[in-house]
Formats: sequence, C-alpha cells, structure tokens
Amino acid sequence: MTLLQEAIDNLSIDDVYLRSNSTKVSDDFEPKYNNADGLKIAFKHLVAHAETYKVEDPESGDLSYVLRVFVELGARLKDESPDREYAVEIEAEFVAEYIMAKQLSNECIDEFALSNASFHVWPYWREFLMSQCMRLGMSKIAVPTFQVASNQKQD
Repeated sequence: MTLLQEAIDNLSIDDVYLRSNSTKVSDDFEPKYNNADGLKIAFKHLVAHAETYKVEDPESGDLSYVLRVFVELGARLKDESPDREYAVEIEAEFVAEYIMAKQLSNECIDEFALSNASFHVWPYWREFLMSQCMRLGMSKIAVPTFQVASNQKQD
C-alpha cells in the first residue's frame, strides 16, 4: 500500500475554514472604475504545513487524533503601471481538518497534505475570491476549477 493510499484510508474530512485573510488595493487604483479584465493575474497556492494533535472527549475520555493542513492562497492583479507592485491583492489561509482513524507517519501525512488537502480547500477559496471581488465593486475573477499547489510533487 502506498503512503497516499494509507492516508486516504485513515483520514476523513471534518472541516474546512478560513484562518486569516488580507485584501489590499493600491492607493492609486480604483477597482470599481477600472476594468479587471485588463489586469494580469498571478495566483499563489502553497500547502504551508500540517500538524496533528490529540483531542480528548470530555465525557468518555477517549482520545482521537486530528490532522490540520494549512493552505495559503492568493491572487495578485497587476496592470501595466511600472510604479505599482499590484493593483489588487487578495490572500487567504484555509485550514482543512481531518479525523485520523489511527496515528500516521510524518511521510504519510506529508504525502496526503501535498496531494489531497487542496482539493477540499479549493471550492472555499474560489467562493472567497469571487465574493471579495464583488465587495470591491470589481468584476469577478475567473478561477480555474483546480490548481496544483506550487510545492506539489511533480512526476
């Protein structure tokens, strides 16, 4: 059995949530009155780290293990202005939490975090990014259905 398959067999998704976010607009850029279609977009997608911890059930005293995978995502929109680092920058960190059926090795956890966690986080990121664009008064950004993390192992 591969490390990834062992992880898949022993992990079940429990929660995905936003841990932090940042939205910045350059002082000399007004998203409501500038066409976002003319901006170049650079995406950030990084599986930052994973951690495990024990959770004790207060009633039974039973221990369970939880895996938390932290995924950093972002979109930087830039126009042709050489004086501006970005026009709009939207970033977020999401956490995917999994219940572990048994304690897994670090290698097994790393394989899963890099290969699978982003699939669970991605829909939340897409919704967050589109809603932030709407709140800024700009047109929404067309986000791919899925994007491989920049620290993903390549075959």
